[in-house]
Amino acid sequence: MSSQTSETAVPRMAAEAGYGVEDTPPPLRVSGYLCLIFGLLSVFAVVGKAALLLPILAVLFGLFAHRRYGERVPVGLGAAKVGLVLAAGFGACGLVMPTLKSMTLGAQAEQFARDYVEVVAHDELELAMELQKNYVNRFPTTMPLPAHYTLNESADRNMEEFRQDGVNTQIRNRGPGAEWRLTRPVRIFTYYGSQKAEVTLQDPSGSKGSELYMLLEYQVDHRNGDGQWFVERVMFNTEPIVAPLVL
Repeated sequence: MSSQTSETAVPRMAAEAGYGVEDTPPPLRVSGYLCLIFGLLSVFAVVGKAALLLPILAVLFGLFAHRRYGERVPVGLGAAKVGLVLAAGFGACGLVMPTLKSMTLGAQAEQFARDYVEVVAHDELELAMELQKNYVNRFPTTMPLPAHYTLNESADRNMEEFRQDGVNTQIRNRGPGAEWRLTRPVRIFTYYGSQKAEVTLQDPSGSKGSELYMLLEYQVDHRNGDGQWFVERVMFNTEPIVAPLVL
């Protein structure tokens, strides 16, 4: 038998036949596609803090997809990179946007509280009473408030009670333009779906128990989409009375 015939009859190895490492299919990284999916779902992170779990999962799957590999680039690695970018972007927005919203609402609440105090100090009590109503119950801007509270017996009685209120009396005694100081940062919180703010202002006299506590609520006027604040509660903080220790 000739040498040519023997070479044809003997089966060749894969490397000799041309099927080397470069011809084998690259490894598949399913974690890369999972990273992309969670990266896309990370858009919901801008809605609420609970959804921040989505970008976290995307990052975990993305890092797992980028684990060490051989000469061939795994399939799914590109999807993991896109997923990581999406997760980082949406996750950052989910963290920053609530902070910016709280800062904006806090600045608005502080200014509204100061405006309310200034209105009371100017003895414009009719307008102050309107600021204690939500946007649904407020009178139109064209309403002559002094005439309404004078001619309506029930409204006049409410006005007199409002005028005799101790907090309003003390604010009026301080007079307009008093330098009320913010004693602590404005606290923004949600209570049963309602956006609220706590504002504490220090009486410029600095006397004991002169810290003004105001609880405000923020509502969106669905008629025009504008946000409206109103004063829910106004009171002076006083130190609690502690009974002496009985031995």
